[in-house]
Amino acid sequence: MGNLSRRQLFVLGAGAGIARARGPAILAGAASGLFATKVRAEPITICLAIAAAVAGMVAANNRSDGGLSGVLNASLAYLRNISNQILSLQQSMELVLKELAALPNEIRVALRESRLNQLHADLGGAMIRYSREVGNIAPTFGSYEAWCTNPNTIATLRDIDADLDAALGRLQFDAFYGPLSAVYITSAASAALGVRAALGVKAPQLRGLAQSYLSAFDAVEDPKQGGSTAEKLADHIKSFEAIKAELLKRGVTLPEGDVNGTSRLGFMGAVEIQDFTPSHKTGTRRVCDPGVVQAPSSSLLHLVAIYDRPYCHYEPVYAPDRVGESTRFALVANVTQTLTQPLQAGIGAEQMSIRQFSVEGAVRAEVATKVPEVLSSWPPQVEVARFDAQSEELRRNAAAQTGTFAQATARRSEVNELIAGVQGLNYQVSSIALCLSALSATANSRMALFKLFGEAQA
Repeated sequence: MGNLSRRQLFVLGAGAGIARARGPAILAGAASGLFATKVRAEPITICLAIAAAVAGMVAANNRSDGGLSGVLNASLAYLRNISNQILSLQQSMELVLKELAALPNEIRVALRESRLNQLHADLGGAMIRYSREVGNIAPTFGSYEAWCTNPNTIATLRDIDADLDAALGRLQFDAFYGPLSAVYITSAASAALGVRAALGVKAPQLRGLAQSYLSAFDAVEDPKQGGSTAEKLADHIKSFEAIKAELLKRGVTLPEGDVNGTSRLGFMGAVEIQDFTPSHKTGTRRVCDPGVVQAPSSSLLHLVAIYDRPYCHYEPVYAPDRVGESTRFALVANVTQTLTQPLQAGIGAEQMSIRQFSVEGAVRAEVATKVPEVLSSWPPQVEVARFDAQSEELRRNAAAQTGTFAQATARRSEVNELIAGVQGLNYQVSSIALCLSALSATANSRMALFKLFGEAQA
């Protein structure tokens, strides 16, 4: 696989957060059962997650030889096995196509060009026709030989063979080696070999057909091939690491482990609230100065003893500054990991979960001493805001009125965009899962083909 070793893919899978039960070695961890999620994944994430699970299903079907030994054994049991595999693939890919159709047009265009879309449709159509032929019609014959020598069977299989051959040629001509194409061609290889075998093609010629598919697998796995699954994987990993670095700049470290619902505090800022009431007027008081004689009145009624009265006036009374307790608050928002399982039970895929992340909907003010994990990120200078807030709860409410809190809210929005945006962390994680699963499918299919023809893989 070029410069990407199986060990590197394992490490990258662990770092990106793909968890599966009984999964191939290049995927990490273990997760079982269905996980309820309170966070609704974005449509594009759902689509990619479903596609990743489908690729995992194809990889699992090809882990031994995927029933390919039946190609040379010429048995109806083999046909039923291949039919079931292709039907499971088609059912699952219908979910992918449904989710794709619901995406905004600009995202849909970015994922699949029209020519690629048509190629996938043609491959899928040919495989489903083959699946119906061997699953529904072949069992009505008494034997494999009776079915494959029937004129109607021969005509149908020749049409399917021509469609599959043309689709493979278009895939190679247009260099459509991305993960969705990889999912299709790994299953198309089984159908193509089954068709040729039923048409009487012998092992040496079947080996040549297998080599054509192996060449396509090589291109899928070549990181130097433009648009290949391996190249896309490297790009998504690079973007994933860049987003993680941006999140770290904003005080956010992602939760780790394979436990659903694990959260980690995202540190968005800090503020100190000082309980303070400034000096203020509380009333007035009458002040008299006996050393100052009041001026005589112009009224004749006050001519008697008027000169013995002191001068009096009213002046304001002020309470002094009141300084109470102060509390430092960390402005935080939880970042939560959710393990989502994109395929329904029984559709043919293994248990597979993909990590997705979400940030709490609003910033919270928490007493700093109660969240020691954020103290290492504590800024050297913290805004001190004065409020008349004589209880901790009043000071917490006051923190939400500060400019620092507004800045923390804006930072939370930036974090949310980095995580859940169109090209955000969740998109990258799902894309990595899809690419890894697709590469696993081609790797397993390669081993199945070598085993089928009794050759050791180089």
